[in-house]
Amino acid sequence: MIDNGVAHTGDEKTMALNKLTSARTGTAAPAASKEVEIPEIAVFLDKAIERALREGNTSQAEIARAVGYKSPNVISMFKSGAMKVPLDKVGVLAEVLNVDPMHLFRLALAQFALDISLWEKLQTGVLSQNEKKILSHIRKVTNNTDPKPTPAILAGIKKAFEGRSSL
Repeated sequence: MIDNGVAHTGDEKTMALNKLTSARTGTAAPAASKEVEIPEIAVFLDKAIERALREGNTSQAEIARAVGYKSPNVISMFKSGAMKVPLDKVGVLAEVLNVDPMHLFRLALAQFALDISLWEKLQTGVLSQNEKKILSHIRKVTNNTDPKPTPAILAGIKKAFEGRSSL
């Protein structure tokens, strides 16, 4: 499935849909439920917040307070897509979750159904057309998860481009 120009596996969307349905109704989602569009930012934040909680660095209440909210329910609503992340909260949320602020900001813009093509042109203004295509492909194959460039990933990229000329 592709939404917002990003490919998603059916399993990932189904899991996110079931989680969203469960969060909203307090019950498990039926197997044949109607698909609900889950904002890309909600899927991303769900994973980032779950990782932060699992690593024991913080609690949902602490995340909420750091972002400027009294109730941790706001964080649950961000994770489920029930509430949009205000643009003025993106920077501090990215810092608290240790995620790339530019990536989170791009996802935040998309949740408002804004035409982010101008933002992407500004963000990638120093890239050639070929570099933009490569970056777009990386976003597609990683399901827009903004993976850290591990040594293995960097070695794979190097290997893919070894011996190639620019012409």
